[in-house]
Amino acid sequence: MWFGKESGKGGAGGDPQEDLTPVTTRGGDDGRSGLLDGSRRFKDDPVFDALGYVDEAQVALGACRAVAGLPETARDALARSLAGQIETEQYKLLVAGGVMACPVNVPFLAGQEVITDADVARLEERITWWRGQAELEPRFFVAGDSLLGAECDRARTVVRRAERAVVRVVRAQGREEQKAVSRYLNRLSDWFFILARWADRRFPLAE
Repeated sequence: MWFGKESGKGGAGGDPQEDLTPVTTRGGDDGRSGLLDGSRRFKDDPVFDALGYVDEAQVALGACRAVAGLPETARDALARSLAGQIETEQYKLLVAGGVMACPVNVPFLAGQEVITDADVARLEERITWWRGQAELEPRFFVAGDSLLGAECDRARTVVRRAERAVVRVVRAQGREEQKAVSRYLNRLSDWFFILARWADRRFPLAE
């Protein structure tokens, strides 16, 4: 999955041979890194915690999508549909990272996407629909009853950690677009809790 300037899907689909950003720049050897406006901060700044955890969340969702696409799982029509839905949210997490990388009082880049109320509403619709497919019991759950369920539970916790880091930045900066990222991550974590419970019953590991 590539996220380049030649976009086929929300910025994704660029040529993997195009050197958009060199991997090793030595620019961070002084302990600082850059934001979208070119400003530089030390890497222990809370903004970089938020960016890192949002990145981890996108990767955790990728693991869920990969498991949903395994032959033994992808035979299930719902799992195939789920893989596409997860991919959509992976792209939205890239958008969320861009929002968090833009300092307060600095305008967004021309054409830059942001997280909106429509993104939150889409997740709430997913939560409602998948809640109808899952059986939730009033108890604590231990992860690991299925491979897909375990990955969804892991994604849930990573997303929740990202939410906490974003809230820390929002409290310091108060940027409205970043508040939307916080709400989005909250709903995303809720959705993955439900997906984990659905997957545990749908694809239980052999006992």
